[in-house]
Amino acid sequence: MVKSILLVALSSLFLSLTACTETNIDSSASEAGTMTTEVVEAGTFAPVEKSATGQVVVRSENGRTYLEFSDDFRTSSGPDVHILLDIASMPPAAYANIASYIKLGPLESTQGTQRYEVPETIDIADYQSVVIWCEQFDVVFGYAPL
Repeated sequence: MVKSILLVALSSLFLSLTACTETNIDSSASEAGTMTTEVVEAGTFAPVEKSATGQVVVRSENGRTYLEFSDDFRTSSGPDVHILLDIASMPPAAYANIASYIKLGPLESTQGTQRYEVPETIDIADYQSVVIWCEQFDVVFGYAPL
């Protein structure tokens, strides 16, 4: 009799634990389902003064905007290389007009996949190209029209 009661109690406990686990799995699956992502723009890098190859995608994800460089992205190395958004589809030979671009930050790596967040205050539709630029020498390595 005691064994039967113990067996029933253990079975109930096991079923309760299983139900909790299933609920957690369903909950995380539904949270992942709410993520929205959309490709807004895309472009292919072209060299200017140095080498630059690969693709860039502008992605909107849950209300945030990101630049994503493809795994085949490659560019030359330099001392002070940055990522710019430019209002022109082809960047100028030199950046005398600071008002024509937004500096997103330093280049993380000269090759491979990388991702840069675009500040919320910037409307990506106002920009026509992504530029790889050496600030120290004011040299455009390459750009990708969007």
